[in-house]
Amino acid sequence: MSDVVTSAGVLIGLVLVLFTGYAILDPALAIARRSTPRLAVPVGSVIVGGAQAAVMPQTSPSGWHIIGHTNVALFDPHRDEPSTLAPGDIVRFTIEDVWL
Repeated sequence: MSDVVTSAGVLIGLVLVLFTGYAILDPALAIARRSTPRLAVPVGSVIVGGAQAAVMPQTSPSGWHIIGHTNVALFDPHRDEPSTLAPGDIVRFTIEDVWL
């Protein structure tokens, strides 16, 4: 995982909305899920598992890798356009900071 982020500098996801907040990644970026799931992944965490990426809509368990965080809500039923992403959108994950 870190090799992909370090060598590329960005991860690009092609958004095919399966359901709100989930996107399909370029298959070259697919990463196996964690062997042991976390019990609580915080809301707003940007996560990757297999060839999918998502933003956690609420704190919950997950076996996916956390690659970052966002304060952007991908779905809000009170907006004119409830979903932030639409089929065919391209999402670029960029490195803003590194924590060890």
